[in-house]
Amino acid sequence: MLHAWPGLRELTDGEFLGASTWLNALTRRANWIYGQAHAIQYLQRQTWSWYSPATVWAGETKYRSEHPTLVFSARINLGESGAAYLEYVNSSGNWTTIASDGNAGDRWFNGVENNEFDCSGLDLPSDGILRLRFYVGGGECTLVARAWMKGEVGLTAWPGSVPLFADGVGNEPTAADFNALKQMSEYLYDRAKQPAYGSIVGTVNHEQPDAYEPLFRWSFVYDGRKALHYNLSTWGMEAGDLVRIFLNEEKYPVTGYSRLNGGNPLADFVADGDYSGDIDLSAYGLTVGERYQIELGIYPDGPFVGINTIYIHDLDSETRTHVPATFAHGDRLAAAPLNVIAGSLSDCYPDASRESPLWMIHHFQPHQLLRPAPPGDPDIGYSAYMRGVHHYRVRLTHRWRYLRYRSQGAVPLMSADGSLSYRLPDTDGEASVIDLDKISWLSYGMEYEIQDENENWIMCAYEDYDA
Repeated sequence: MLHAWPGLRELTDGEFLGASTWLNALTRRANWIYGQAHAIQYLQRQTWSWYSPATVWAGETKYRSEHPTLVFSARINLGESGAAYLEYVNSSGNWTTIASDGNAGDRWFNGVENNEFDCSGLDLPSDGILRLRFYVGGGECTLVARAWMKGEVGLTAWPGSVPLFADGVGNEPTAADFNALKQMSEYLYDRAKQPAYGSIVGTVNHEQPDAYEPLFRWSFVYDGRKALHYNLSTWGMEAGDLVRIFLNEEKYPVTGYSRLNGGNPLADFVADGDYSGDIDLSAYGLTVGERYQIELGIYPDGPFVGINTIYIHDLDSETRTHVPATFAHGDRLAAAPLNVIAGSLSDCYPDASRESPLWMIHHFQPHQLLRPAPPGDPDIGYSAYMRGVHHYRVRLTHRWRYLRYRSQGAVPLMSADGSLSYRLPDTDGEASVIDLDKISWLSYGMEYEIQDENENWIMCAYEDYDA
């Protein structure tokens, strides 16, 4: 994946186009955008808890004025004296309420399925980190389904029309035609500039007899990438034990949302072993642009499953319709290669009808929360309660230059195969940023992970395009 965004200047009529100074830079931009649209898509972990009082979910991101609106969705079921709070950390380091809900019963938090909160006026710390938590007391939380920022304040607009180039006298392109291609690339670049989050994975088990227990739920947007990749290991399996992967509507198990595939699992694992595979999601009638949920659980009790990685990526059959050419000094400029560049950029416009829609969403990276298991119930619901995840890991693909993270103790950053490592310094739970260019073996496009190690643990980690 290209990590350098080539510069381009506005053209005026009468200028000569340079192969290396303009046309090839535009080609590199089109390739960069395609790479972003087809890079690995990690899954955003969803959380829930049957216990209270509890911080059910926490997460953070770097606040960007371009994306001032917080989208948050959670289902709660409170008792008569219960309450739920969505809070952020202000510039004084104190938790401050954004919204609260004290209404009893099974309902959407704040009475709204998908809350939207304007965060432009929040009193954030000087580092600009927007850190949230969702706290529930006197009830339960069925699911924290969504947490991201949205908005397009000050971003480049899509041009009023996409140029169509033609050969022949009288069809000579103008500077405005070329500048429209530049504008298309910058529209897409502005939307690709989002912090890059990773999939939260680890080792899980539960010991609730004779019952299926969901241990992980992740959400994702279905777009041009249509294959679910998993890599996991199971052990401690006995006769009748199952590890299962389901495909659900995004807010399952909330009433009104269902399992897909007729309620049947996408995959079952019945014996100890190492498993890796790809599931073609295009076979399940999903709608491009909609969000869905992947669930992993265990039945009936006792087995362990170690999730090494899980993500959405291209099918092996994926082909690129518009592949821009490379130009050379002295080439005669024809319409066809220019239309290919325009087609490549148009393919990535975020619309369900496009081949490679670039729906880059500014997600929060969830935190790992360390809390004791409920008294007398050390195992049941453990992963939903967050600490049933042993050997917790954040799996990422190197996309941006900077890594933002929090840790308790120094933790290892490892290549996907474990052969290379770099030790991240202890941040004592505070937000920190590191320049990944200083890690000589970490190449752009490379998959890696950050791991818990003994008593040291990674709270959260995500990449960002500036420090």
